[in-house]
Amino acid sequence: VLGETLTREILAVAGSGEAIEGYGKAAICGTSGEIEHASALIHTLHFGNHYRRTVGAKTYLAFTNLRGGPNTPIMIPLMDKNDEGRRSHYLTVHFQIGDAPAPDELVDAPS
Repeated sequence: VLGETLTREILAVAGSGEAIEGYGKAAICGTSGEIEHASALIHTLHFGNHYRRTVGAKTYLAFTNLRGGPNTPIMIPLMDKNDEGRRSHYLTVHFQIGDAPAPDELVDAPS
């Protein structure tokens, strides 16, 4: 369900799967959490396979997982959705959420 929901939101912004050339994902847990809990939400075939199929991708989703407090920088590594060796798409989406994650929160961020 999470993979479908987040994919739908991304497509609402991008317009279509064809418009997406590069992609990646990140997960961050609060300081009271376990990194494994955050990564378990995005490292599942229900998430990755649905996202890949919807955007017509062939490569794996590049990822990062970490633990941190509010305003911890979240960095999503990107790669070409069809050619993992295409260097033009080796980019990083970098952002912060001022009040997240709280100690008991998770942030999952596909891009």
